[in-house]
Amino acid sequence: MTQAATFLGASILLSIGILILSVLLIILNNLFSRYWKPVKILRFHDPYHSRDPLLEKVEPELEISTEIKPTLKKKV
Repeated sequence: MTQAATFLGASILLSIGILILSVLLIILNNLFSRYWKPVKILRFHDPYHSRDPLLEKVEPELEISTEIKPTLKKKV
């Protein structure tokens, strides 16, 4: 039982230590970001700001409907 408790305690302390170090590194990097670019850990694709050269060659097509649809029906 003491080995399991020791392993659990060491795992918890190690994970807390790694978490604190990573947060401190990100804070220090963002403080000194004037001198270099800040680290972006999670990068997601933003479809609205994409710079794909193939998309720039294609012109968007708009469908215009000539049908008039009533939006409000009057009760008589």
